[in-house]
Amino acid sequence: MKLKIINTLFMFICFTMQGCAVFVDFEDVSKDEVYSGVINKTYDTRIKFLVHGVNMDETIGKDIHLYTVTPPPGIGGREIKSSTTLEISSRIKVIKILKCTNCYLDFSPRIKFQVKVLSDRSFDDHPVFFRDSWGDMKFLYVENDEAVINLEYFILVD
Repeated sequence: MKLKIINTLFMFICFTMQGCAVFVDFEDVSKDEVYSGVINKTYDTRIKFLVHGVNMDETIGKDIHLYTVTPPPGIGGREIKSSTTLEISSRIKVIKILKCTNCYLDFSPRIKFQVKVLSDRSFDDHPVFFRDSWGDMKFLYVENDEAVINLEYFILVD
């Protein structure tokens, strides 16, 4: 019996640790009627965000491949190659919504949205992404089968 419990625990740990070692895949759901209403909408930020330059190489090289935007205090790790701020009233335009296709252990769909930072050209060299939520902060959510950008953190411009 004890061996069976240890074996089950070992299998569970191996299964959950797989998510840490494997990159996740995303599909573009921008044309899905649930998400299409926020595409090409422009917003100003209501809070200061941090923008992290991320290296996606398995060997963690020096190049930046994308930017991830988070609320303070931000994120860390050897894949983070730079950090800067996206100030209050920064203008962004939502250009794409991506949904994880192999995040089987998530309690809700893992969504990220790609934006173009209109107020700062220094992010033009790589894609810029927000996650749909960060802890208790929901930046994008679905209500009545329609995606909504949270007006607590963003002001709709057009």
